[in-house]
Amino acid sequence: KLEGVQLRQSYKFVVKKLLLTANSKSPKMAKQRRRAKRQIKTIAGRLVRELRRKLGVDGLAKQLENIEIFERVLAQKKDDKNKIYSLHALEVACIAKGKVHKKYEFGSKVSLSTTQKSNVIVAAVNFRGNPNDNKTLEKTLDQQQRLTGVRAKNAFVDRGYKSREIGGAQITAPGNGKGQTKYAKRKLRGCFRRRAAIEPLIGHAKSDFGMDRNYLKGETGDAINAMLAATASNFKNWMRNALKQLILSSISSNKSGTSTNSTNQSQTNADYLFVKERLISDEREIQSMSQKNKRNNNHADSGSLKSFFAALFISAFVLNWVWEIAQIPAYRTMSSFSRLEMVRICMIASIADALITLGIYGIGVLATRRFRWAIRGNWKHYLIFALLGAVAATVIERLALAFDFWRYNGRMPVMPILGAGLYPFLQLTLLVPAALWLALRWKGRDSG
Repeated sequence: KLEGVQLRQSYKFVVKKLLLTANSKSPKMAKQRRRAKRQIKTIAGRLVRELRRKLGVDGLAKQLENIEIFERVLAQKKDDKNKIYSLHALEVACIAKGKVHKKYEFGSKVSLSTTQKSNVIVAAVNFRGNPNDNKTLEKTLDQQQRLTGVRAKNAFVDRGYKSREIGGAQITAPGNGKGQTKYAKRKLRGCFRRRAAIEPLIGHAKSDFGMDRNYLKGETGDAINAMLAATASNFKNWMRNALKQLILSSISSNKSGTSTNSTNQSQTNADYLFVKERLISDEREIQSMSQKNKRNNNHADSGSLKSFFAALFISAFVLNWVWEIAQIPAYRTMSSFSRLEMVRICMIASIADALITLGIYGIGVLATRRFRWAIRGNWKHYLIFALLGAVAATVIERLALAFDFWRYNGRMPVMPILGAGLYPFLQLTLLVPAALWLALRWKGRDSG
């Protein structure tokens, strides 16, 4: 549009649909995914050729670099080298990690160098592409010498490097230890174990200090981001050490008496160890208390659930017993019983209705896998109770009428579609959520 080119077709909606197919994860759509990717590549080539034809001389001179990048992306194949992985950052390379959770990373390689004892990062060099590890050592050591003013005499590296000498620095990589004494082997083993401390530093530089994703443009932005991440890591270590010294100085200042410097230093170290042990013991005590509280809470939760189920059963029984008594005149078979028998039958039916209410709650437990799924009692829970109660009432009434357990008289309105009586349908539809509401009010009153 900026150059005034009118395309024959923009493919806006076609490409959108093809991208949905190409990004599908279903194994049944493997063939459709391959076809969609081929179509997207064909459309891209068609648009690039059309731009070459329709751009003027000035426009083609302005956009020639971009068009060549597009053509290079379309022409590259799977096994080619120096491929383009990002149109806005051509320096991005594919780096094989060899790990199960992340086989590849896309970006640039950064080489870090730390001191042996204090874990201070003294060099952070960014390299374009994915060069061999041995080719990154010299620039890393040069930056370390430029920043610190001291050339490292020994550098301990991992097995991706080779043991040799670079610029007066002896590079040592792990080996089989042939031809060395036990003392030398033990000393090198300690050095390589100390070298492993750089691995968590790299992880924290990625996750905590922004080296995992760079938002600065170009190779210069990559180098700046790596240096800023290393600076942030060093600053955090400095703050930790400053806090430690502040604690030690405050402890030593509270001590009285005149003693020598060595005595003060030993006393300070002893105080520091005492504070450290006290903090560890306090942390263990807090953990034991939290576990004890968790067990008590579990017992309390089980007791509250039992009381809630009891309240739900009693509420459902009382409500359904009153409803059963009220709808006796609508049943034909109830006229032949005495009043005592009617009360007994209504109590049995009310117990069955209360068990149905508990069964409806159990269906929710199986669906959500949570015993306390309806404890909050919002409108969704009441709606679910009402719908399940309506389904249960319809099924029970249809089965009872089919097997001739009871019959209706002229006072019972029958719903034409469901074929069930209106009164028992409204009974479970309304009383099941009402029993839940009463049980929650009862539980809230007891807890208050």
